[in-house]
This record gives sequence, structure tokens and C-alpha cells, in this order.
Amino acid sequence: MKTKDNQSLVDIAVQSTGSVSALFRLAKTNGKSVTDTLNVGGTLNGVDVDKSDVVTYFSDKGLIPATKTGKNINTLYSGIGSMSVEENFTVE
Repeated sequence: MKTKDNQSLVDIAVQSTGSVSALFRLAKTNGKSVTDTLNVGGTLNGVDVDKSDVVTYFSDKGLIPATKTGKNINTLYSGIGSMSVEENFTVE
């Protein structure tokens, strides 16, 4: 299967097998880490389908999950709500 823009291995697992539980099988089959960034247009080897009804739903609706934001998580969370006392927030 070919990867699309902003797809992660989780997206591919859900789209192609119907279950996020296939993530580790998919990663191992393709020599990838579950957190690897995928190249757009790259080819991955598939694994057995877990939930065919979910795969059929995605296919019939033309849905292609692509949840990778491309943003650094450290820049997503900032300000008082993300601070920890005595780590990055000092009480005087």
C-alpha cells in the first residue's frame, strides 16, 4: 500500500486492517518504529485484516486517515496550564 501526505503508521494500520492493534505487526513487517515518519508515496507491506467491516467502511466512504500534525508536541503545549511546580514553574 502507498502512503499519503500526513499519514502515520497508526493511520495505515486502521485503514488497512481495521484496528490499531495491528500497529506493531505492521511496524515489524516493514522494519519500522511505530513513531517513524513515513515518506509520502512510500510503499508498505500489508498484514492480515483484523476487522473487515472497518476496512470496508473506510473504503466505501473513500476515507483516508491522515492524523500526523507535523508540529512539535513541545510547541503545542505552553503556558500556565502545562507547567509543573518546581520543574518549569517556581512558586515564591
